[in-house]
Amino acid sequence: AGAAGAAGRPRVPSAREPVLSVVSALGECADPASVPELLAVAGHPDAAVRRAVAGALAGIVPAGHTDALGVLLGLSRDGDARVRDWATLALAELPDDTPLVREGLAERLGDTDPETAAEAARGLAIRQDPRAVDALASALADGDPEGAARETALAALEHVHDPRVRTRLEWTSPRRA
Repeated sequence: AGAAGAAGRPRVPSAREPVLSVVSALGECADPASVPELLAVAGHPDAAVRRAVAGALAGIVPAGHTDALGVLLGLSRDGDARVRDWATLALAELPDDTPLVREGLAERLGDTDPETAAEAARGLAIRQDPRAVDALASALADGDPEGAARETALAALEHVHDPRVRTRLEWTSPRRA
Protein backbone atom coordinates (compact mmCIF):
# COMPACT_ATOMS: atom_id res chain seq x y z
CA ALA A 1 0.00 0.00 0.00
CA GLY A 2 3.02 2.28 0.03
CA ALA A 3 5.50 3.72 2.44
CA ALA A 4 4.43 5.39 5.64
CA GLY A 5 3.53 9.04 5.25
CA ALA A 6 4.46 11.92 7.53
CA ALA A 7 1.66 11.10 9.97
CA GLY A 8 2.67 7.43 10.13
CA ARG A 9 -0.25 6.37 7.96
CA PRO A 10 0.30 4.38 4.77
CA ARG A 11 0.79 6.65 1.77
CA VAL A 12 -1.92 6.24 -0.85
CA PRO A 13 -0.28 5.62 -4.24
CA SER A 14 -1.26 8.44 -6.57
CA ALA A 15 -0.68 7.02 -10.06
CA ARG A 16 -4.13 6.19 -11.37
CA GLU A 17 -3.68 3.38 -13.90
CA PRO A 18 -1.54 0.95 -11.86
CA VAL A 19 -3.74 1.38 -8.79
CA LEU A 20 -6.90 1.04 -10.85
CA SER A 21 -5.54 -2.15 -12.44
CA VAL A 22 -4.74 -3.69 -9.06
CA VAL A 23 -8.11 -2.69 -7.58
CA SER A 24 -9.92 -4.12 -10.61
CA ALA A 25 -7.97 -7.38 -10.34
CA LEU A 26 -8.72 -7.67 -6.63
CA GLY A 27 -12.38 -6.99 -7.38
CA GLU A 28 -12.42 -9.78 -9.96
CA CYS A 29 -11.04 -12.19 -7.36
CA ALA A 30 -13.91 -11.33 -4.98
CA ASP A 31 -11.82 -12.59 -2.07
CA PRO A 32 -12.45 -11.19 1.43
CA ALA A 33 -8.69 -11.48 2.04
CA SER A 34 -8.24 -8.49 -0.32
CA VAL A 35 -10.30 -6.13 1.86
CA PRO A 36 -7.25 -4.59 3.65
CA GLU A 37 -5.54 -3.82 0.33
CA LEU A 38 -8.72 -2.25 -1.02
CA LEU A 39 -9.19 -0.14 2.09
CA ALA A 40 -5.61 1.11 1.77
CA VAL A 41 -6.42 2.89 -1.51
CA ALA A 42 -9.99 3.97 -0.73
CA GLY A 43 -8.81 7.54 -0.20
CA HIS A 44 -7.24 7.82 -3.64
CA PRO A 45 -7.61 11.28 -5.22
CA ASP A 46 -9.06 9.83 -8.45
CA ALA A 47 -12.81 9.14 -8.39
CA ALA A 48 -12.41 6.19 -10.78
CA VAL A 49 -10.18 4.44 -8.24
CA ARG A 50 -12.55 5.18 -5.34
CA ARG A 51 -15.46 3.91 -7.45
CA ALA A 52 -13.54 0.72 -8.27
CA VAL A 53 -12.70 0.22 -4.58
CA ALA A 54 -16.36 0.56 -3.59
CA GLY A 55 -17.41 -1.86 -6.33
CA ALA A 56 -14.71 -4.36 -5.38
CA LEU A 57 -15.84 -4.28 -1.74
CA ALA A 58 -19.45 -5.08 -2.65
CA GLY A 59 -20.32 -8.52 -1.37
CA ILE A 60 -16.89 -9.45 0.04
CA VAL A 61 -16.69 -7.58 3.36
CA PRO A 62 -16.87 -10.05 6.25
CA ALA A 63 -19.39 -9.48 9.04
CA GLY A 64 -18.18 -7.16 11.76
CA HIS A 65 -15.43 -5.51 9.69
CA THR A 66 -15.66 -2.05 11.24
CA ASP A 67 -12.81 -0.57 9.20
CA ALA A 68 -14.58 -1.48 5.95
CA LEU A 69 -17.86 -0.13 7.28
CA GLY A 70 -16.20 3.19 8.11
CA VAL A 71 -14.61 3.43 4.67
CA LEU A 72 -17.88 2.58 2.91
CA LEU A 73 -19.77 5.16 4.97
CA GLY A 74 -17.18 7.74 3.94
CA LEU A 75 -17.32 6.74 0.28
CA SER A 76 -21.13 6.88 0.38
CA ARG A 77 -20.73 10.61 1.08
CA ASP A 78 -18.22 11.17 -1.75
CA GLY A 79 -18.61 14.16 -4.05
CA ASP A 80 -18.77 11.85 -7.08
CA ALA A 81 -22.23 10.34 -7.67
CA ARG A 82 -20.88 7.05 -9.07
CA VAL A 83 -18.63 6.58 -6.03
CA ARG A 84 -21.63 7.17 -3.74
CA ASP A 85 -23.73 4.73 -5.77
CA TRP A 86 -21.17 1.91 -5.62
CA ALA A 87 -20.42 2.55 -1.95
CA THR A 88 -24.13 2.46 -1.14
CA LEU A 89 -24.48 -0.80 -3.07
CA ALA A 90 -21.58 -2.20 -1.03
CA LEU A 91 -23.25 -1.00 2.19
CA ALA A 92 -26.47 -2.70 1.11
CA GLU A 93 -24.54 -5.94 0.56
CA LEU A 94 -22.91 -5.96 3.99
CA PRO A 95 -23.90 -9.01 6.05
CA ASP A 96 -24.32 -6.77 9.11
CA ASP A 97 -27.64 -5.34 10.25
CA THR A 98 -26.61 -2.68 12.73
CA PRO A 99 -27.95 0.77 13.52
CA LEU A 100 -24.83 2.27 11.91
CA VAL A 101 -25.39 0.38 8.65
CA ARG A 102 -29.09 1.30 8.62
CA GLU A 103 -28.39 4.97 9.33
CA GLY A 104 -25.71 5.07 6.65
CA LEU A 105 -28.22 3.69 4.16
CA ALA A 106 -31.02 5.98 5.37
CA GLU A 107 -28.71 8.97 4.91
CA ARG A 108 -28.51 8.15 1.19
CA LEU A 109 -32.30 7.94 0.68
CA GLY A 110 -32.33 11.65 -0.15
CA ASP A 111 -29.31 11.50 -2.46
CA THR A 112 -29.48 13.67 -5.56
CA ASP A 113 -28.50 10.62 -7.61
CA PRO A 114 -31.59 8.40 -8.07
CA GLU A 115 -29.52 5.22 -8.42
CA THR A 116 -27.80 5.87 -5.10
CA ALA A 117 -31.14 6.52 -3.38
CA ALA A 118 -32.57 3.31 -4.87
CA GLU A 119 -29.56 1.28 -3.65
CA ALA A 120 -30.09 2.74 -0.18
CA ALA A 121 -33.75 1.74 -0.27
CA ARG A 122 -32.77 -1.77 -1.40
CA GLY A 123 -30.32 -2.07 1.49
CA LEU A 124 -32.99 -1.02 3.95
CA ALA A 125 -35.50 -3.44 2.38
CA ILE A 126 -33.00 -6.28 2.81
CA ARG A 127 -32.92 -5.38 6.51
CA GLN A 128 -36.73 -5.06 6.73
CA ASP A 129 -36.39 -1.41 7.71
CA PRO A 130 -39.76 0.33 7.25
CA ARG A 131 -38.06 3.42 5.76
CA ALA A 132 -37.52 1.39 2.61
CA VAL A 133 -41.20 1.35 1.61
CA ASP A 134 -41.69 5.06 0.91
CA ALA A 135 -38.26 5.29 -0.71
CA LEU A 136 -39.05 2.37 -3.02
CA ALA A 137 -42.43 3.90 -3.87
CA SER A 138 -40.70 7.17 -4.75
CA ALA A 139 -38.08 5.44 -6.91
CA LEU A 140 -40.80 3.54 -8.75
CA ALA A 141 -43.14 6.51 -9.24
CA ASP A 142 -40.76 9.39 -9.82
CA GLY A 143 -37.82 7.88 -11.64
CA ASP A 144 -36.99 7.24 -15.26
CA PRO A 145 -39.26 4.37 -16.38
CA GLU A 146 -36.29 2.73 -18.13
CA GLY A 147 -33.64 3.75 -15.61
CA ALA A 148 -31.35 1.77 -13.36
CA ALA A 149 -32.95 3.25 -10.22
CA ARG A 150 -36.32 1.75 -11.14
CA GLU A 151 -34.68 -1.61 -11.89
CA THR A 152 -32.95 -1.56 -8.51
CA ALA A 153 -36.21 -0.67 -6.77
CA LEU A 154 -38.07 -3.46 -8.57
CA ALA A 155 -35.36 -5.95 -7.61
CA ALA A 156 -35.65 -4.81 -3.98
CA LEU A 157 -39.32 -5.81 -3.85
CA GLU A 158 -38.37 -9.44 -3.19
CA HIS A 159 -37.27 -8.25 0.26
CA VAL A 160 -40.65 -6.66 1.07
CA HIS A 161 -42.38 -9.44 2.99
CA ASP A 162 -45.79 -7.81 3.53
CA PRO A 163 -47.78 -9.04 0.50
CA ARG A 164 -50.11 -6.02 0.47
CA VAL A 165 -47.22 -3.55 0.49
CA ARG A 166 -45.28 -5.55 -2.09
CA THR A 167 -48.31 -5.71 -4.42
CA ARG A 168 -48.90 -1.96 -4.07
CA LEU A 169 -45.26 -1.29 -4.93
CA GLU A 170 -45.29 -3.75 -7.84
CA TRP A 171 -48.22 -1.85 -9.33
CA THR A 172 -46.61 1.58 -8.90
CA SER A 173 -46.29 3.15 -12.33
CA PRO A 174 -43.91 5.95 -13.24
CA ARG A 175 -45.58 9.36 -13.18
CA ARG A 176 -43.65 10.58 -16.20
CA ALA A 177 -43.20 8.87 -19.51
